[in-house]
Amino acid sequence: MNSVLNLKTLISPDSLLEGFDEPMFIKDTDRRFIAVNEAFCQFVGRPREAILGLTDADLFDPQEAEIQRRMDERALRTNASVVDEDFLHDGTGMRMFLQATRSILRTRKGDRYLVGHLKRLQDTQAADEVVRRGEVRFRALLEETPSISVQGYDRDRRVIFWNKASEKLYGFTAEEAMGKHIEELIIPGEMTPMVKMLIDDWIEKGIPIPAAEHDLLHRDGGIVPVYSSHVMLTNLNGEPELYCLDLDLTDRRASEDALKASEERLRSAQSIAKVSNWQWTFDSNRMEWSDQMFLQLGLAPDSVTPSVETLLSYVHPDDRTRVGRMFDDAPQGDGSLSHEFQLCQADGQVRTVLTLAKAMEDSAGRVVGMQGVFQDITDRRRAEQALRNAQVRLHRQANYDATTGLPNRMLANDRIAQALKHGRRDSHSVGIMFLDLDHFKRINDTYGYAFGDALLCAAAERMMTCIRREDTVARLGGDEFAIILPDLQRAADAETVACKLIDAFSKPFVLEDQEIYAPTSVGIAVYPLDGDEPAELLRNADSAMYLAKNSGRGTYRFFTSDLDRESRERARMESLLRHALDRGELNLVYQPLVSVSARSVVGVEALLRWTNPSLGAVPPDVFVPVAEDAGLIGSIGAWVLDQACDQLRGWHDAGHKDLRVSVNISGHQFRRGDLADMTSRILGDRGLPAHTLELEITESLFMDKVAEAGPQLADLRDMGVRIALDDFGTGYSSLSYLKRFPVHTLKIDRTFVRDVVTDKGDRALIGAIIAMGHSLELDIVAEGVEDAEQRDAVRAMGCDLVQGYLYSRPLPPEEMDALLAWFDEG
Repeated sequence: MNSVLNLKTLISPDSLLEGFDEPMFIKDTDRRFIAVNEAFCQFVGRPREAILGLTDADLFDPQEAEIQRRMDERALRTNASVVDEDFLHDGTGMRMFLQATRSILRTRKGDRYLVGHLKRLQDTQAADEVVRRGEVRFRALLEETPSISVQGYDRDRRVIFWNKASEKLYGFTAEEAMGKHIEELIIPGEMTPMVKMLIDDWIEKGIPIPAAEHDLLHRDGGIVPVYSSHVMLTNLNGEPELYCLDLDLTDRRASEDALKASEERLRSAQSIAKVSNWQWTFDSNRMEWSDQMFLQLGLAPDSVTPSVETLLSYVHPDDRTRVGRMFDDAPQGDGSLSHEFQLCQADGQVRTVLTLAKAMEDSAGRVVGMQGVFQDITDRRRAEQALRNAQVRLHRQANYDATTGLPNRMLANDRIAQALKHGRRDSHSVGIMFLDLDHFKRINDTYGYAFGDALLCAAAERMMTCIRREDTVARLGGDEFAIILPDLQRAADAETVACKLIDAFSKPFVLEDQEIYAPTSVGIAVYPLDGDEPAELLRNADSAMYLAKNSGRGTYRFFTSDLDRESRERARMESLLRHALDRGELNLVYQPLVSVSARSVVGVEALLRWTNPSLGAVPPDVFVPVAEDAGLIGSIGAWVLDQACDQLRGWHDAGHKDLRVSVNISGHQFRRGDLADMTSRILGDRGLPAHTLELEITESLFMDKVAEAGPQLADLRDMGVRIALDDFGTGYSSLSYLKRFPVHTLKIDRTFVRDVVTDKGDRALIGAIIAMGHSLELDIVAEGVEDAEQRDAVRAMGCDLVQGYLYSRPLPPEEMDALLAWFDEG
């Protein structure tokens, strides 16, 4: 019946079948009835209009409908007639043994239809024999099938069939399994209720059990992964029998797991590496993209049709022409690509990608397309740029001063080394200038650090106006600067630059509407006269600068060999001084403060002395600055305060209970910030009243360290400790500071007392200091009183106390004991 039908014969297809006494039907390729004869209507027990448009599933029970569906599928697949024998129930429920036939009809247009024919086999004995032979063949087939585990169960879920593959898969022999319930053998406990329900629903309600993957049990308790499908048959007694066909998925599951793991690793690797795949076929101009490539474009997978044109629409406009030309030229090239460009994602973000591709060839070796990858290298490019920026910043930070932007000490050393290299080669001199701003610390403390930084920047700009293009200005730290003068024809050329600097810095700086004077002192060292290494030249220029400062500031000095000798001696002294305390080389002497009216000793000033075995007795004005510069004055000052209070305790115990001791305090001790706490502890340990201790600070220290000293002076005042201002009259003598801060005593400097008898100016100045001090209720001490005339002169002007060689030189404690006894005796 594989003939071709004219479409007109299908206008009334039912008429085509009416000449047959046996059930006949025609279905379309969707297996829906489009024509049936009267015999078929009687067989299913329905009128024609109730059949057309239905399928076998609507007319027969599920098992029988499944048999019909398979025949239809086989005929459609093979385009050949299919014949099979099986049981069907008619519309009255009678079970019949039938021969079913399927054939294919085709129209001239190529449409296909299924023509079916049902023929009843009347010979029951023959039918039973067919069934019996079929069952034998069926069971033999199932028994010997090596790769499919088949189990049969009755309606009570008891095993009626267990093939060899089942023995191997589940570990139970057929003898062990027969007659047992399925849930006793291979069903996990949590699945038992569901399995019972599914079997009951199939038997009672005709609801088939769907094929699915399950994890069942092995005899040893292990898990057996299987793909299980199910068939419901009816035996000769009309009883349902359930057959399970299980495929062992162990190997497949392992392969799938391995494949999934591999795919996941690949996806993860591509995601981490931000790599996607693409393929382009030239002839069809068709592209295929991986899901990752959609994501790289900011799109959901399969949301657009991949093509070169689509890709170009996401290329950044700056790169689009170049990338378009790349794809246009690709078919004529060798099939390889390597290009970097920018993509604009759907959300507007711009990413940088690198595409690499190779040729796809056909069997003849002809290039027919390309396959490649896109790698998002945005983060790499950003990291590279960040690294370059960081390297620039690090280079800047390592070589340039953050405040002024000038080269720092490290770069200055490198520039000096380069200048020396050229100087040796060309026999030229190199000048190194070392300079700082006079009184910069006081300006910083008065106006604040931000103001100080602004002054440094202004000073740097002013220095740049005084040098040549090839010269270098560097900031070495704080307010210290260096100027490098390469290729000098003669050493005197450095003097010209120094004069420009001195003149430029003699003019005020205007910052925040403030006129600030910050003159500079300049030290000069010249290669090859003063050294041939950067560190040596800088050190010698530094020494020359200190000479300029000591010469009155606002000037310059050249380095000399005498300065080098002094520098070496100073270094040796510092080394010895570091061990002076431990070696017991330091000691205190005391000079009395005498009341000129009461002619009594009211106090003593503790004075530090150092005697070294190799240096001998070193004057305080020599070693104290060394101790301050070396950072030793803190520990030495604490020792002096402790020793002086300990000695005062001894004198109080000896009966001199009104005696007070004066101790000189360095500015470095204020900088530590613990002076008040240390003083309180020492006084407490000795049981001394606070007013018996007087701390002396110089007028210059008072002015320069006012920001650091002020709060600590207030704490000391609150404790009851007295404060004396030493060397008064040599500095700024600011009355506003005297009023603001807790000062008890003014000590008139010895330079004024020396000529008080012969110099009217000194007498007038001392008289003014005494009058001012008394108006502020301060004690006045005249220092350096050498004779009775000086004493009488200052006493006549109202001075309270005197100190000097007229009464005593500084004495060790045991001699001071005798002096105190002498005064007590009158």
